[in-house]
Amino acid sequence: IKKRVISTRPKSDPILFPFTVSSVNDTFSDKETREISNSASNQLVSYKYLHIGEDNSPSAKYMNIVGEIVFSTERVEAQKIANLFLHIILAVIALVLVLIIGYSISIRLTRPIEEILADIHNISSGDLTHPVRKTAHLELNRIADAINTMIGEIQIYLKTIQISESRYFGLFHSSAHAIIILEGFRISNMNKAASDLFGISESSVLGRNIED
Repeated sequence: IKKRVISTRPKSDPILFPFTVSSVNDTFSDKETREISNSASNQLVSYKYLHIGEDNSPSAKYMNIVGEIVFSTERVEAQKIANLFLHIILAVIALVLVLIIGYSISIRLTRPIEEILADIHNISSGDLTHPVRKTAHLELNRIADAINTMIGEIQIYLKTIQISESRYFGLFHSSAHAIIILEGFRISNMNKAASDLFGISESSVLGRNIED
């Protein structure tokens, strides 16, 4: 007795997936479920062995059947495409957020450094009264405190030098001895005693060669 393959599909059913007798025969032989996909027609066909008859019945082996189930994968494929677009959009949004956050962090980190550098530039230009501004960063504040402390010490030293210089020039100009200060062979300063001794004004000889 030969196996008969009976399809319950109506002739008007426009199913693109071909009905394969070999898949039914193979399923009868090994009683294993088979799934065959066809991406061109967006279909998935499953062949499943169904045990119907009792094993002790003489006609048991003729009562068993193979069921064919046809699934449409159109919605699955459409959902895959939608998920792909969703993942792309989420990836773009995540990239934009990362760039924005990274830019914000870089601005937050670099702006205090730029402010400190600007303050140091003002100080190095001669404005010793300009303090280094504090920031929200503890480590940068420690640097600012160290620089401000150093500037304070420099101001103290400058005041000391100014006092010493004032005393020196007081003695220099009030001295009864003629004193001429040279830089190399050029006259850089001369006190009143020297001006009176040589009969020349201080302004007329400043910067001139001593030999002249």
